[in-house]
Order: sequence, then structure tokens, then C-alpha cells
Amino acid sequence: MTPVLELKNVSVNYGNITALRSVSLQVNAGELVSLIGSNGAGKTTTLKTVSSILHPKSGEIFLQGKPLHLLQPHEVAGMGVAHVPEGRKVFSTLSVEDNLIMGGYLLARREGLKAVTAEMKKAYQLFPRLDERKKQWAGTLSGGEQQMLAIARAMMMRPKVLLLDEPTMGLSPVRINEVFQYIQVLKDAKTTAILLVEQLAYRALGISDRAYVLDQGAIKTTGTGKELLANPDIKKAYLGSKT
Repeated sequence: MTPVLELKNVSVNYGNITALRSVSLQVNAGELVSLIGSNGAGKTTTLKTVSSILHPKSGEIFLQGKPLHLLQPHEVAGMGVAHVPEGRKVFSTLSVEDNLIMGGYLLARREGLKAVTAEMKKAYQLFPRLDERKKQWAGTLSGGEQQMLAIARAMMMRPKVLLLDEPTMGLSPVRINEVFQYIQVLKDAKTTAILLVEQLAYRALGISDRAYVLDQGAIKTTGTGKELLANPDIKKAYLGSKT
């Protein structure tokens, strides 16, 4: 089976600093795969490289067997990679509805406005609070609501792969629980492969099919979410456990 997303020996430099060292990973159809690691391990760099915001010094990246690593960011998005960046970055002076319409731009070009309307209906079903606030400026939403909008906007393009970068950062415990519930719903639908970077490693591993641990830009270990949750070394290093 061809992975939906595959990185092969990808290395990335920031000037003279090596940020990723021969990283190889894959995400299969319907999977939720997490990247965990300490701050500065290279997690966000990995997502930015998949999106072609950064370009690898060496190695290759493939989407359903087609190369991504030589493309520009808009071309990668056009092939079906949706990236929800750290900090959400919604269009603050546009309404919730207009943010979703912007997210459906590529879908409109491919399938027309009826398809965009259908996806917007799905977004409001998943996030009823967005429906209640659809005429409200996105910049006036709470942090949790903005994260809902960022995820919903990304899903408007019917992506093959969804990249989520720290979706719970800065949120209250209640909103964190909501975000994980929404991610679980997306996972259960199995229509989009998901690559998740999340500071709450224990929560990420708890919903992951598989996960990779990044350490100083290199893959340290990999396994199922359950395997890594039970690994004493992972517990000690990343989950705050001494046992």
C-alpha cells in the first residue's frame, strides 16, 4: 500500500544549523500519526517542510507517490495538503463565514460553489458554535473558537492530508478537551490522513494510531500510540512520569 504521505531521509538546515537529520516517516490512509518531542526537536520544521514553506537540503517527500519537495506552497496545497499552523492565524478582519469560503477556494475551482456550500454545512455541523457566529469577525472569537475555525477552514478543501501544529496551545482545559474531541471525530471519519504535532504528548498519543519521537532533529523511536504511552523511557522524557 502506498502511503498517503511519505518523507524519505529528509534533512533541513537553518543556515549552518541542521534542524532535521534524515527524517523518514509515513502516514497511511485514515491514520492519525503524531510527532512528539521536546521544544526545538524539529516538529514544526517537519510540518513546514511538508508544506514547502521550508525546502529540504536533501531527501524526498511524496503525496500518494507524487513528489512534493520541489513544489511551492500553493502547489502543495493544490495537491491536497492542508496546514493548520501554530497560533491558528485566522483572517481576523473577515467573518467566520468568509474564512470558510477562503478555505474552500481550491475546492470551488475544482468542483464549483455547490461543493463549497456542502463543505460549509459539514463544518457547521461539526462546529455548531461557528454556525452561531458565522457573521462575526474571526478576530473577536475566543482562542478555542479560532482554533475550531482554523481546523474547519483547512477541511474546506477536502484535504488528503491535514497537518495540525500545536492545536491546543494557549487554550483552557475545557477548550483543549473540545479540540481533541473534534480531532477524534476527524480521525473516526477516516477521510483524511492526519499528522499531528502537539505539546500535550500524552493526549496526542492517546488518540494516535502511530507516533514518531523526534530528538534533536532525528527520529529517536516509533510505535503505536499505546506502545509509546507504555514505554518507560518515553514516560520519563516526555510524559512527566518517573516510572
